[in-house]
Parts: sequence; C-alpha cells; structure tokens
Amino acid sequence: VGEFSNTRFGEFKAATHTDLWHYSRCTLQLTVSSAPKGLFDKPASERMFDGQRVLVTGGAKGLGRAIAERLAALGAEGLIGDIDSEAGANVSAVARSNGKVIEFHHLDVTNRSDWDRLTVTLANLGGLDMLVNNAGILICEPIATMSEETLQRTFDVNVKGVLLGLQTALPLMTRRKQGRVVTIASTGGFVGSAGGYAAYSASKAAVLLMSKCAAIEWADQDIRFNCICPSAIPTSMAESLTETDWAARAEASLLNRTARIGDVVDSVIFLLSEQSAYITGTEIIIDGGTTAQTAR
Repeated sequence: VGEFSNTRFGEFKAATHTDLWHYSRCTLQLTVSSAPKGLFDKPASERMFDGQRVLVTGGAKGLGRAIAERLAALGAEGLIGDIDSEAGANVSAVARSNGKVIEFHHLDVTNRSDWDRLTVTLANLGGLDMLVNNAGILICEPIATMSEETLQRTFDVNVKGVLLGLQTALPLMTRRKQGRVVTIASTGGFVGSAGGYAAYSASKAAVLLMSKCAAIEWADQDIRFNCICPSAIPTSMAESLTETDWAARAEASLLNRTARIGDVVDSVIFLLSEQSAYITGTEIIIDGGTTAQTAR
C-alpha cells in the first residue's frame, strides 16, 4: 500500500462522493510503518497492574468480588471493603491460597469512621492508585408509596458512599498526582422504568454527574473518573427478576442476550488501565444496545 499523498487535506476538493471514495481508497491508504510509533506494540500485559494498589467497595460478593479477583490476577494489590465480614474474609483466604493479594477490611460505606480507619491503613501501605465504587443497594418501591426511609437509605449507600470514597481516595491519589476512579452506575441512571426503581435510578443519576464533576475538579492532578452503566446482571441485586423478566431483557437487547458479569469486569479493567489514558468524565454503557433504541 502507498504512503500519504503530499496533497494537504485543506487543498483537496472532491467533485463527487465517487471522487472522495477513490481518493480515500487510492491516495490516503495508511501503511503500518507510517502509524504512530507504539500504536501496535502495546499488548495487554498479564501483570498490567503490578505494584498498584486498588480498593473495591462492596467487594465481598457478586460483581465487586469478580472485579477484585480479576485485578489481583493482573498483579494489583487488592483491598476490598464490605459489611459482610464472613464473605470478605473468604475472598481474602481464597486469594491467598492462589498466591494473590486481596486484603479484607470491614467497611460500611455510609460510615465516615470506617472510612477514616481505612484512610490510615491506606496511608501506612503507601497510598492508593485505583478506586472502584461498587457498593450499592436496590430497594424497589413505587413513588406513590415510597417511604422516606427507603429514599434516605438508597442515597446514603449509593451516593453518600461514593462521596466518602472519593474524599478518602483523592488525597492519597493527589500526592502521587495520578489515579483512576471507576464508579458502578446503571442504565437506570438515564432511562426511567416502571417497577419501583425511582430511588435507585435517581441515586445512579446522581453519581453519574458526581463523577463528571470530579473529573473536572481533579483534572490538573491527572486523576481520571469514569462510570460503568450496565443493565441488569446476574447478581444478588437482581435476584427478584424472574426467568420471564430475563427473557424479556434479552429480547430487548440488540445482541439477544443479557449482560454478564464478565462484560462489566472487562470494561472496569479497561478504564483502570493505561489503554484508556485519554478517557475521563464519561461512562461506558453495557446493555447490548438496549438504550440505543430509547430516546435520550
């Protein structure tokens, strides 16, 4: 194939679409040798997170555990925070038996004292490179009968928990002038639905915008903030969904299936890695194209 023509883009005027197609096909073909150096020589490393420390909230079960275990397998020194001490200790033990590091710490994300204790631990360990805000709850109540307690509890865990996580992690990351934060949001954060999801959806909309604001506020520290917005995945949070519900969701997807935990984990890894070094203040939607068919 040929190299770029010396003709500058600004000087080229195509008379017809056919001319433009011919020009792009015959004149603007790019050789591998002319590509930017390094573009093709960055294979994903099996130890891409060696020497880096990550905290995953809600990491004792389900999606959080899957994220923590994948990161540990890729070389990260993992910490998980959760209110389920038994499950958390089990994750740590299993990792240790496999030669990996996942350290469990009891953490109620709504409790500032728990975060303060974790701050001391992280500082003593040498800081923090990555934070995954994964902890969350879902309480389904329709607006007409929703209790104030449900709204408050949902926002305490899903929004205040993210805020306290950021306030803990950012000073530690700022000292290094780098860091990555991924928050698990939801497609429910920008698309309404029936079934009593109002409190949950409102909380996820809140953290989507909180993440964007954080990206702006800490841009000069080279700290990146992004969200993952999955549709329902098979974890305990979705245990109320019936086989009929799952079938309907698969049918609504352009890919004719529902989301898998691995789909979400892969995207989290991408946003934490250097492969996404120019991505911040945005979100990845993982729903098989379901919301592509919905006006936003």
